[in-house]
Amino acid sequence: MNRPDISMVKYSVIVPFRNEPEMGELITCLSKQSISFSDWELLLISDHNSELELEAVKEMVRLFPRMNISVFPLPEDLQGKKAALTFGISKATGGIVLTTDADCRPSGAWISEMTAGFSNHSVKMIVGNVRMIGAGGLLAAYQELEHFAFYTISAFSCGWGNPRLCTGASLAFRKSCFFEVNGYEGNEKISSGDDMFLMRKMAGSPGAVLHAGAREATVLTFPALSQNQFFAQRLRWLSKMHSFSDQNALSLFVVDTIVKVMLFLMPLVFGALGYWEWVYFIPLFIRWFIDFLLVLLPSIRFRRMAMLIWSVPAFLMSVWVQSRLLAGLINKPELQWKGRVVVDGR
Repeated sequence: MNRPDISMVKYSVIVPFRNEPEMGELITCLSKQSISFSDWELLLISDHNSELELEAVKEMVRLFPRMNISVFPLPEDLQGKKAALTFGISKATGGIVLTTDADCRPSGAWISEMTAGFSNHSVKMIVGNVRMIGAGGLLAAYQELEHFAFYTISAFSCGWGNPRLCTGASLAFRKSCFFEVNGYEGNEKISSGDDMFLMRKMAGSPGAVLHAGAREATVLTFPALSQNQFFAQRLRWLSKMHSFSDQNALSLFVVDTIVKVMLFLMPLVFGALGYWEWVYFIPLFIRWFIDFLLVLLPSIRFRRMAMLIWSVPAFLMSVWVQSRLLAGLINKPELQWKGRVVVDGR
């Protein structure tokens, strides 16, 4: 891969977009960053939007004349998020690249908090956080608690030198390191997983991947509002696990799903047989308590302790969710995202 060798700004924020009507909200949030406009640039990469959609985005950009914003259409022979990110990185002039999604809302100190760890020259990548906003009910609460658990797993696994989770909605890495590991080479044909594949490539040495634990290293986004949207999104996430050289994550998901179902059914089965004793609920309680510990620290850090009241119904819901996702993985349904079939590499 050709490596740009001139840095004109410190940081380049790259946002691929396709059919994103809320782009103005993202730009507005980025316009409130605590660092000087002269220190960073924003690159918006259009993944084959219509001329009308592209012009609408350019019109939004004109509302922020003080910002250093460039809009690039993806060449006709390229498509997909990985191609858009790679193209954007080739155009970036900053030594540090940050990525987020067009439907996210970064905090005002997002760039500064996400890049603070690069003062250590051995750090190649910094993993940020995502938090859900804007909806009520069990489905939305489940998704927020789920991201709290992701936060805990990401923070501890990075701390142990074996990073397991990250999200492209809040990610930063050295541009030079991207080219050193040949970017997304080897998994270009897999529609999802740009973040996880890149993290695994960069995590070759201790301390290479850090977790940004500060509240400000967080972007806000909206939960899936319907069950169909929710399950389609989770199946896209799970589908990329088939392409990991390390199958531990997928195996753990399968085992955990089977264990949860068994623990849930055990008191019901014994009760139906006339052995209704509270002791049969103890294993289920222990498994719930593990999930509770995963969400406790983030709920305190993000000042969202009220979400803990949803921990029991969310845990019971997880039995159904994971069972349905496991069935979906077995049935291998055709998945689509923004009008395109998702390829998972199987």
